[in-house]
Amino acid sequence: MSLLVHTASFKGREALVLACDNGVLDWLSDRFTVLSAPGPSSRRGFVIGNGKPIRSEQGVEIRFKAIEDPARTHIVQQDGHFVWYISREVAARFQDLVRGLAMSHRPGHQYLEADDPQSPMLVLTKGEYDEDTLRSMSKDMPANSLEMTR
Repeated sequence: MSLLVHTASFKGREALVLACDNGVLDWLSDRFTVLSAPGPSSRRGFVIGNGKPIRSEQGVEIRFKAIEDPARTHIVQQDGHFVWYISREVAARFQDLVRGLAMSHRPGHQYLEADDPQSPMLVLTKGEYDEDTLRSMSKDMPANSLEMTR
């Protein structure tokens, strides 16, 4: 199972919550590995929430794009989706965090955060929530939440 939801309050903070299994965690880890590599291949970026392999509630998407300056890692909302500008150093750190969650044999979660405390965090969760619980998290967002927040 993989499902991405946007919630106004996950432990008191705006968040994008991604429930995933080890297959999705491996896929995500591989994407962060590519972003962390020097050279043109790292400029490609990737998308989650578009159904390949991660689907979302309410059309939520996060587009990851590589940048050079680690101090400029941040998330913005553009044209009804999130764009996360991420440096190679941060991508390498995220790859390690995702890999650690994938290697665990227990349910758990991992927070991936931009350096900007006002940005929503990405919460990766494995084996903690069923789809109904995740959908109820997204119900606290207005119908056109991507256009209405920040």
